[in-house]
Amino acid sequence: MVLLADIETDPRWPAYQQQLAAQGCRSTLGVPLEIGPDVAAALNFFAPGTGIFSQDIIDEASGFADLAGRSLRLAVRIGTEQSRAGDLRAAMEHRTSIDPVFGVIMAQNRCSQEEAMGILTRVSSNRNQKLRDVAADVLRNLTDGTIRTHFEA
Repeated sequence: MVLLADIETDPRWPAYQQQLAAQGCRSTLGVPLEIGPDVAAALNFFAPGTGIFSQDIIDEASGFADLAGRSLRLAVRIGTEQSRAGDLRAAMEHRTSIDPVFGVIMAQNRCSQEEAMGILTRVSSNRNQKLRDVAADVLRNLTDGTIRTHFEA
């Protein structure tokens, strides 16, 4: 926690204090938020006068920062899980076209799944296309129809 009770008497950050003074701010309180090991954030409170941030105000700001930190941690966790779910859904949808193509390549070339993966990877690289797009093209050429995923909602 950082308290600048009076920006005119605190010598720590002169350039910052000049900016605060230009905005009519005479004191400020910075309270860190506990979000995660690789994340840093703080709530900053600004006041037009000095002596505003009493111990009661500091305690209240700390309590508010604790609640805000918890909310942010939860939001980050939810966002991460939603992103993971979307990535898994996309991966499953792409497997719908990739897996059958392995079988086609294996049958046509009488090769192992590993060799089929190598063939598909080389074609993808040579065409400068994503593997899933090459696989979808192969299936479209074989089936002459639309490829549907088994995982549609």
